[in-house]
This record gives sequence, structure tokens and C-alpha cells, in this order.
Amino acid sequence: MIYKGKIKMQPQYVTIANILSRRIRHGDYLINEIPSSRKLAEEMGVSHIVARKAAEKLLDEGLLTRDSGGKLAVANGKNSYKKTGATIAMLCPAFNSGYFYACRIKIENIAKQLKCMFRPVNYIHWDDPVIKEVVNGFDGVFLLGSSEPINDMTISLLTNSPCKVVTFDMDLTSHGIPRLAIFDSSHIRKLLEHLLDFGHQRIDCINTQPYDDETGKRIEEWVKGCSELKFQGQLHNEPVEQYQHPTPKAYEIMSNLLLSGRFNATAVYCTNEYIAYGVIRALEDFGIEVGKEVSVCAIGDASIARYYKPSITCLEMPEIDDFLVSTIQWMGQASDAAWEKEMNNIVDAPLFAGESTGRPVKFNLTKQPGDA
Repeated sequence: MIYKGKIKMQPQYVTIANILSRRIRHGDYLINEIPSSRKLAEEMGVSHIVARKAAEKLLDEGLLTRDSGGKLAVANGKNSYKKTGATIAMLCPAFNSGYFYACRIKIENIAKQLKCMFRPVNYIHWDDPVIKEVVNGFDGVFLLGSSEPINDMTISLLTNSPCKVVTFDMDLTSHGIPRLAIFDSSHIRKLLEHLLDFGHQRIDCINTQPYDDETGKRIEEWVKGCSELKFQGQLHNEPVEQYQHPTPKAYEIMSNLLLSGRFNATAVYCTNEYIAYGVIRALEDFGIEVGKEVSVCAIGDASIARYYKPSITCLEMPEIDDFLVSTIQWMGQASDAAWEKEMNNIVDAPLFAGESTGRPVKFNLTKQPGDA
């Protein structure tokens, strides 16, 4: 606000109160305790008196309460966050993934439509205390799995908590936890049949993704395809460590195959989109035209493969809005009776036929990386 040519400053305690109010609205204190006035003063770099006045302002407004021991808490606990819907969290590994981001945006948009409070939260490992804080603090959680095998203690936490948990792709249905299979391994048959329709009879499989059950199933579907669809191929399975990126390793594998003269397939199936980026770059660095001399396809992660050059034939992110609506509504209800979906929900991931696949032709290496 401009007042006689100067900026009219609000009192410090009001600024601190507004920060606390914003944190409350975004669910910060569903997984963290509200700091005492003294700790708040240290965090904000203000006096204890200013921090106390900020807390008193929110106490007067009914956003905070103080127990007999003087400890601050959000008024009415979890219910204070609710408008007409539930408090929803998305728990996913602390890894930069387009797939995680795409899931987050879809959940966030539906939560907003249903007037629910939504918060994404990262975890590092299955014993991370933040997992317990989230399942004890929210009405519902969408859980995306890690390449680290889940342990019995975490499964017990997820199944015994009043919070309603739904996994994306990771299968915990045997423990009574519903699942949404966005990229179910059974859909890989679409990619393989697409390549066979072009006439490919030798299709290699490359995986550098950190290994987990879902990655294993994607490889198993390729193995099954070799037998049932009568094509040949070689598996190149060299997963990187957890939280390492699969693209550079995929580039290395493809480059080494070409350098050694051991690559004799006409097509490559990649267990995810990021692996395809490395494979395609290696092929192009060796002067091989992707889609005309060698075909490449993948399971998509974030619906961006169509914008790559060449556009990558892949399974794309399916529409899951209807599922999210019914699931979030179920998460906000006191009982399970209103939710009639099956435990294992498999959505149909559409096939995008990009420029990276075509009819097989014999290719010759025209150059090696570094050639002018």
C-alpha cells in the first residue's frame, strides 16, 4: 500500500502471524509441530515478544489453541484443514521424476476441484519418520513406491493406520491396500506387437532403472513376448543404484554395444522413457537414424516423449481423473462402504506411435562419437 509516497509497513507480529496462517492452510503442521514462541522467534529472527504477539493474534482468531502446558496446536486438529473434502497427501521418493510430477499435478487438480487440502511429501527410505507422520496426519495418502523393497514394519504402519492409502503401480493388494496400475506390465504387449507389425524379429530389451518389482515385471513381459510372439532378442539389464539417473547408463550400454559390434537387433524396448533418451542419443551419435534404421520404444513416464525429436513410441500417461475423484471422496469418508472399486485398478495406458519406430532396414555405422 502506498501512503504519502512511502510504503506503509505492517507490524512485525502481523507478518509472522500471516506466515503461520499460510503454513496452517497448506498443511505444514499436519506433519510438524507448531514451534513454541521462543523457537518461532529464533526461526524468524524477531524478539520473543513479537513472536508471542503473532501467536496471540492467531489464538484470538481461533486458528490456534494452547493446552494447559502452554503448547500451541492447530485448533480442532485435522478438521481445521477441511473445507468440504479430505486432507490428502502424496508420498513419493525424493527423486526428480517426470512421472512423479505428472501424478502430483493430476492429484492436485482433482483435490482442488473437490475443495480438499493437498500436500506432496518426499521420503528417502522406508524407515523415514516422515512416512509415519504423514499416514497419522492425513485422511488419505497416494503412495508411490521406491526401488528399495518395502519392509514389514512399514507395511504394518500402512495397514494399521486410520489413514486410507492407495498405491500407484506398486502392488500391495495382498495386504489390503488398493492399487492404481497406471503403467501395468501387461500393457507392454502393445509395444511389442507394434514392433512386430512393422516386421521386427529381433528386439533387445535395455533396463538401467533401479530394480524393483515393477521393473522386474516389465522385463518378464518382454521375456514372455519372446516366447509367445516368436521374436528373438538380448536382455541388457544393468540397473543403476537408487536415486541415480538411468539415462547416462543407457547411453553407455548402447554405445558399448555399437563399438564392440555386438548390437544386431533392429529394435530396442526400454523399460522406461528415460532409458530411451540415452539409447536414442547413442544411436544418433553413431550416425544411425532412429525410426528408420533402428526402432526404439518405451513405457512412458510423463507424457513428454511425443515432444522429443524423434518423438518416442511409448505407453503414455492415461486419464485417471475419474478414479482420483472417487478415491479422494472415499478417503474423506468415515467408512469404506461407499467405495465400490476393485482392489486392483488397472487403467489402459494408450499407445503413442511416434517417429522412433518404423520398418527394419539394415544399417551401417557411419561414424563414432567425436567424429566431425
